[in-house]
Amino acid sequence: MLDICGLNLRLDDFNLRDINLKVRAGEYYIILGPTGSGKTVLLEALAGLRPIDSGQILFSGQDVTGLPPEERNIGMVYQDYALFPHLTVKENIAYGLKKRKMGESQWIEAQIGRLGEFLNIDHLMKRYPINLSGGEKQRVALARALAIKPQLLLLDEPLSALDRQSKRRIQGELRRIHKELEQTILHITHDMEEALSLGDKVAVMEGGKIVQAGTLTEVFQKPVNPFVAGFVGHDNIFNARVGKRNGEKVVLVDKISGVAAAPELEFSVSAIDVPAGSNGFLLIPAEGIILSTSPIQSSARNLFFATVISLEKVGIITHVTLDMGIPIVATITSNSAQDMKIQSGCCLYAACKATSLHFFSPPPTPRSL
Repeated sequence: MLDICGLNLRLDDFNLRDINLKVRAGEYYIILGPTGSGKTVLLEALAGLRPIDSGQILFSGQDVTGLPPEERNIGMVYQDYALFPHLTVKENIAYGLKKRKMGESQWIEAQIGRLGEFLNIDHLMKRYPINLSGGEKQRVALARALAIKPQLLLLDEPLSALDRQSKRRIQGELRRIHKELEQTILHITHDMEEALSLGDKVAVMEGGKIVQAGTLTEVFQKPVNPFVAGFVGHDNIFNARVGKRNGEKVVLVDKISGVAAAPELEFSVSAIDVPAGSNGFLLIPAEGIILSTSPIQSSARNLFFATVISLEKVGIITHVTLDMGIPIVATITSNSAQDMKIQSGCCLYAACKATSLHFFSPPPTPRSL
């Protein structure tokens, strides 16, 4: 439904560079990235609020690159909601419909009524934005954006200003809008939890570029570089190189424990598609590490003996930092940590399967022109 082809946009000290992205009709697509990566600038370019320097924006095959915002059939919800303070909820929702002269007053009234009931804001119609909670403002902003029946709904960090309870409620509303209205949604955020909760696909932005795009599983399990791996929440990313043992490829990681001439740690990793001698990075998922107080009888080919450096309890999970010659974080349930009586200084056995590890080469260095 949305096809972005070679989009470039230059601002004072920031550029969007060679943005290429395809979003299918009915998809919930997440643009993920840190503050300053260009997410909001990209959304504003799609909405027609910022002219681009080169490239194309296509909606269902139609080139909309040069069209003004009101002719693009896009709904947009801003991070700060951008409700008109001098208009009631009803007037805010009706604004786009009247501005675009989309129907007679009776049809507009019916459309507002349907959205009010759908988003459970029909009792708020006579209120002004100053008298609404954050969650109520968000639902009103969604109703205003949906009123024009947009081809594409753009969401700019829609949950960042909400408390946890309101955030969960609005996440539920967004899932319902996506499913019941079959609405195509492009949602930008810096929160991986939001992406996992809502998205069908995800693209990760860094410094004005899309550095990886794909399904949530692909991006989370097989990041293309250390930035993506760290941003989606992985702790264990190490410089590594490919070696050989008994004719099989293995991944070697330098030990940094301070022991003179300490040998490299050796990991069996499935599906290494680069030759021996290649340098790169090894990702060891924290949730893929099995811990035990006794020797592990496991089919896992990576078995280690480790000392606990520290523990961090976060609700029902605990992050255990281990010294295996390199510091590695394992994630287990807090109940398991308590049952095993894990504490700093104790020794544990650790195992991780070759299929859970991911070796990736650094991206090629761009050639100078």
